[in-house]
Amino acid sequence: MSGKSALFTLRVLMILDFSEVEFMKKMLIVFLNLAVTAAVILTFWFGIGVFRKISKPIKGILGNIERFQNSPFDEEIENNSVETSVKEISQLQESIQEMEKQIRDQMIHLYLTNENLRQDIEKYKFDALLDPLTQLFNRRFLMKCIKDLQNSASNIVVCFLDIDSFKMINDTYGHAVGDMVLKTLSEKLRTGIRKEDLAFRIGGDEFVVLFHDLQIQEAHRIIERIQNKLKHVRFENFPELRISVSYGFSQWSKDSKESIEEALKKADLQMYQKKYEKKEDSYL
Repeated sequence: MSGKSALFTLRVLMILDFSEVEFMKKMLIVFLNLAVTAAVILTFWFGIGVFRKISKPIKGILGNIERFQNSPFDEEIENNSVETSVKEISQLQESIQEMEKQIRDQMIHLYLTNENLRQDIEKYKFDALLDPLTQLFNRRFLMKCIKDLQNSASNIVVCFLDIDSFKMINDTYGHAVGDMVLKTLSEKLRTGIRKEDLAFRIGGDEFVVLFHDLQIQEAHRIIERIQNKLKHVRFENFPELRISVSYGFSQWSKDSKESIEEALKKADLQMYQKKYEKKEDSYL
């Protein structure tokens, strides 16, 4: 019986149709391919979504950085934060904003430092041209003015002044009182001349005034008014002390045959002549 059964089974297997099995096998392969394709498509779309989610805030941050480069003190940039739900991008934005704040603070500090330095330099340059005691211009600035005036079309009247008996004032009352006398004359010169004129203390008790576009007669009247004001000056602790000056004039223009240095010497010589005449008159 067993032999017959085995023979029957073999014959059945030989005539059995395997078409349905092959069909199911093909369907399984198609299904697997579709599943893989769907997974790839889903991954791609998910990647695009994540990319958009990341790229948009990064683009905004880059825009803020560019605006900061062009205008670091724009208040709109300071308050312009990019909205994002990505933690790492939010942290990056906070770091960049902190860095911008530090850069902005450093720029302000450098600006203030440079501005203070510039002001110090300007003040030093200006102070270097002033006499520290009287705050009139000094000899250095006079030399600069003389150099500049060589090419000027202005008509210049040079006045050279010297305080009378200044050595005796220093010897009798002391140098502190002598300084008071120098300051008093300087103030009278500063307030007595015109805005376009320049007064200098060139050393000791010697002063120079440059009158621009003025005739000697007019300059002489200005100095005479200053001389008259000096006569009325009184010093509280030294009521007997009086101040007077001797002065000389010369005139210079671009068409002059002599140089402005020679005009200055000419005014100086005239001043000494006046001083000598005063001494001669005091002996009479």
